[in-house]
Amino acid sequence: MKLIITGATGFVATEVLRQALLLPSITSVVALARTPVLAPQGTPAANSSKLKSVVLKDYGTYPDDVKKEMEGADACIWTVAITPHKSRGLPVDMVRKVCQEWTIDGFTSMLNANPNPKQPFRFLYMSGAAASDPARDHSKDTKVWMPKYMIDYSLMRGETESKVLALATENHVRAEACVAKPGFITGQGGILRGILGTAMYWTGAVDTIDVKVVAAAMLDQVVRGLDGTKGILTNQEMVKLGTEVLTSNSRN
Repeated sequence: MKLIITGATGFVATEVLRQALLLPSITSVVALARTPVLAPQGTPAANSSKLKSVVLKDYGTYPDDVKKEMEGADACIWTVAITPHKSRGLPVDMVRKVCQEWTIDGFTSMLNANPNPKQPFRFLYMSGAAASDPARDHSKDTKVWMPKYMIDYSLMRGETESKVLALATENHVRAEACVAKPGFITGQGGILRGILGTAMYWTGAVDTIDVKVVAAAMLDQVVRGLDGTKGILTNQEMVKLGTEVLTSNSRN
């Protein structure tokens, strides 16, 4: 399998890259980022050789050389976004451009680079547990799905999820899509992240999930096949799936 990882220098994407390079089923990894990407520290040389770093200055524009590198790809894990915290100090239009327009531009460009895939191209979009699209998340009680904090941002991310799923539906012969909705992501060495994640969990604000579990769950989906409920992979589903994958890998 040839896998594309976008935003490959980010917190989650770095762990996805590390695990992807160790998987025998993944034979090639194209890491898209604004700066060169190196294999994570400790990755064996034989596995590091599977990595192809591709610098992309603008995720809304794909030069011919980048399109060439995307040819023959089987799947993509898309992690490019502006976090809720960072979005507060940026213009709304810029946040939407990065979180939504770039996502759709990227998915479309990958489909165009692979017009006749052997199997549908798998696009996994990493969103967040708080993202919500009222047009899609129907409920008699609006309080169930309406976000309580950063409402505009959460609704925009939810709208992006729907656009990704709709694009896959429009190209159902050539594409499949799934939206991963992790809760607060923790990780080894991230003391402050861990403390905040624990506090949020115990106050009921949001569920937490370890970055290794997130990466394992998303990789399993693009390798084995996308499922989830109606194209959505919840935090609970990711915890169960990712933990099972990591446990199985540790035994092998």
